[in-house]
Amino acid sequence: MEIAGWEQRKDNLKEGGMILAVYVNILFLLVLFFSPLSFAGEYVLVEGKDREVCRAYVKNLNSFKSLPHAMVCERKLNPKFTDFKKPEWKELNAWENRELIWKMDRYLWNSRTEGAKEAFDRNKEKWLERLKEQIKSNEIKLSITCVDIDNNGKLDKVVRYDMGTCSDTDESSFARPLGYLLIVFNEDMTTINEHLSNFTRTFQLGIFIYKGRTYLDYWGGWLKFKDGGVRVFDSVMNTTGWTDLGADICVYSYKSKSKQKTKSR
Repeated sequence: MEIAGWEQRKDNLKEGGMILAVYVNILFLLVLFFSPLSFAGEYVLVEGKDREVCRAYVKNLNSFKSLPHAMVCERKLNPKFTDFKKPEWKELNAWENRELIWKMDRYLWNSRTEGAKEAFDRNKEKWLERLKEQIKSNEIKLSITCVDIDNNGKLDKVVRYDMGTCSDTDESSFARPLGYLLIVFNEDMTTINEHLSNFTRTFQLGIFIYKGRTYLDYWGGWLKFKDGGVRVFDSVMNTTGWTDLGADICVYSYKSKSKQKTKSR
């Protein structure tokens, strides 16, 4: 009798488990059926269709369709596209390189008046105390690379100054990505190349190299995840010796693919 009773209980448990599984499956299907689903978006080449790099880069961007969001903060490179590569970044100890950070903060703060410089310099001790806390809480990171950022045939020393966070799914980041800046230094790292840094510190620039030439890209969009896109520009030296970093050569719009599934009638 005990064995028979045990068998009955096993049958009851089995039947209950099957019913529970059916309920779980039904619940999953209802969520799937009625909830808004987000699918990876597509990058559409709007300007630069006559340029090889633009056509190649859109293939790279769209190779990441499995991502559920736009590449707002940084654009990835698919290793199967071997003509593309990223600079190699070497991490620096932030505290040991605090003088570099001082120079960058002073440059970013500087309104190009001696009064502003003097005011900033007077508060260096307080600045150091705050910096120590920021490094301790992992708010600040430094890394460096050598890349010909203006395509003039000479390598430039570029410091990536991470001092915030950026999230691809954050609405404010979608409108204006934050998180890091690129600052160009001279050869011996004693002074900032302000001419180049005045451009590279703008937005949150990405760097990629295509067939040996350096390109910069950035994300631009609006709040509420509207009208986002990627722009790529080439940096070239013109006849006056000034670097023109402002001309977009590739413009891509991002078309998200999210839709509402509703019950068919």
